[in-house]
This record gives sequence, C-alpha cells and structure tokens, in this order.
Amino acid sequence: MCLWKLPTMKKILILGVIVIHFVACNREDTRPGLLYLDNIIAGESTGAGIKYSGLINDTLLFDFPSSSTSRIIDVNDDDIGDFKLSFSGTASPGHANSRNSIVALENSAIAIKDIENLITDTISRYDTIDNNLNWICDTCIIYNYYWDVSGNSSETGLWNNVKDKFIGIRIIIDDNTLYGWIRIELNNGWNLTLIDYASTIGYEN
Repeated sequence: MCLWKLPTMKKILILGVIVIHFVACNREDTRPGLLYLDNIIAGESTGAGIKYSGLINDTLLFDFPSSSTSRIIDVNDDDIGDFKLSFSGTASPGHANSRNSIVALENSAIAIKDIENLITDTISRYDTIDNNLNWICDTCIIYNYYWDVSGNSSETGLWNNVKDKFIGIRIIIDDNTLYGWIRIELNNGWNLTLIDYASTIGYEN
C-alpha cells in the first residue's frame, strides 16, 4: 500500500520511525567503523580526527571580597559536560585565599603530575598526550594559595603565572578513548582563564 493512501495517524507514525532511524544512523562520535587516534599532541588543533574549539579566552574573574564561579566544558560537543573549571576566593586587608580546580565529570579523566597527589600536570606544547600519563577521574588542584597578616602562607599547584601549558584530558565513550588538551592561564593566583581546547574524535579514513 502506498504511504499517501494510509490514514493520517499511520502516516505520522511511519514518518516518525523513518526520522528516528535516520538520526540514529548519523550519530558521529560512536558510529561503528570510525577510526580513533590513540594520542594527541599538546597544542594540536588541525587534522583528521581532531576537533578544536577556537580561541575562547573566558576568564573566571574574582569579585572582591568574595566570589565563586565555574565553567562546564563539553570538549567533543556531544551536549554532555566533560570537565568543570572552578574558582573561589576571599580577600581582605588581613588575608587572601584563592582556590582553582578542574573536575573530571562522567567518564572523563585528567592527567596529574603523580599518582599520589591530585595536582593537575602542566604539559608542554608538542608533548604527547596518551594512555601513558597518570590519569584520574576526580577533582584536581590547578593552584591554591593562602596568606594572612600573621605570616601564615601556603601554595599548592603548578599553574601560577605559567604560559603556553596544557591540561591533558581523556574521555571514554563506549569502547573508544578520546584524548585532548585544555589550555588555561592563571595570573598571580587569581582570574583563571580558559583559552582553548581540542580533542580527538571519530573520523572516516
């Protein structure tokens, strides 16, 4: 029987099934048959199997005397948040306290300096990001700082006032592993800036 001779409700149901089938067959990231790179080079932004965000330069500004803010990063644009950048701080004439971190969400992981400390590693441009790094799914320190007028002070983390360094990231989707990087800067312990990011994606050879 021809489609246009069916009752209206049956036409709608059949068209709905066709649309759903078309959408399901065109999902890019996990479609069978796609190839996936087994590493990414820090700073790499072009080429087959690479998805790059473009320059963002989004700063999590400190609002005196106290503020807290965050940004969700969907690295591979699948509408699922992969990482969260967080900043919180307080300040007065007698103290300063700044906390900057990155959180791995869902099936994501962050490259850390060593397995005993949750300190986000600073990866240099052109270094390889792959399974050989120390990976963890947790909240990791970017840089924390404390000072008070009595002379107490402490700092933890590697990111204060460094330039052109990258956070290594990894995302597991089904049986596939996506590798990527996030570039940030942190000025004098405050004002964490997300510059840009990239990751591997599935691609057809």
